[in-house]
Amino acid sequence: MIALLLSVACDKDSPPPEKADAPSGMKIEKDFYFGFAKSVTVNYADVKKWIMNGHDSYQLKSMLIKNKYGVSASVQGNKPNLTLKMALDAGETWGGVELKVTLESSKYKDVSLSTSLFIFPPVAKVTKLSLLKFPEKDSAGNSWDSSESGVGKKPDIYYKIYDDDAAKLHQSRYTSNVDSSSLPLTWLGSLRVDLSDNVFRLFDYDSSSSSNSMGEVTFGPMNVGDNPLDFFPKEYTFKSKDDKIHIKVYFQYAYL
Repeated sequence: MIALLLSVACDKDSPPPEKADAPSGMKIEKDFYFGFAKSVTVNYADVKKWIMNGHDSYQLKSMLIKNKYGVSASVQGNKPNLTLKMALDAGETWGGVELKVTLESSKYKDVSLSTSLFIFPPVAKVTKLSLLKFPEKDSAGNSWDSSESGVGKKPDIYYKIYDDDAAKLHQSRYTSNVDSSSLPLTWLGSLRVDLSDNVFRLFDYDSSSSSNSMGEVTFGPMNVGDNPLDFFPKEYTFKSKDDKIHIKVYFQYAYL
């Protein structure tokens, strides 16, 4: 009888059997996801859709914000019904969080997965464009309107803007006899452009059927360098590859 009681006591104190390792290759499908509204809500049902090679026995254990930029963010609710809520801070054009999700299972060991969620503006408009620098001579060192004399040697400048599929979005009227003293030369408007790889092409107007290309600049709110923290500026100076043309572009953004 004493041996039986000792056996029962030992069984009560024994640790539970060790769980199996998590299924191989379990991960969140992408390193980042995008939202296009100024405020975004993400719950576990959303996260679960992103998980690859998971198992039905898993449920949400915790959801942790590791880092955040440009947003107010919090995790609300009780497990397994936790919800991430984030909204752009005032004055910010984009933002995001790095999210750590830990899952638990009755069969498998806990697993922690990470991804990033961003709020990006889906719409960008150019509201102002200023020409800061342009080549006053052509590639041969001659005046653009070399066949004329006096003031006529100064170029009559206009530009065209193309999207990243080479479709023309806009063409300005020309401004006569421009030189460095005329700068900055500024145009105002409201032109929707792509988020990257738009092309600004500068021309010297000669006639309705003839113009000389002065060069081009690639621009867009995501053409501002390799650091994502610099994306979606309110204004930015873009330069041609040969550094002969500089334009300052002012952007306005819209959200869903």
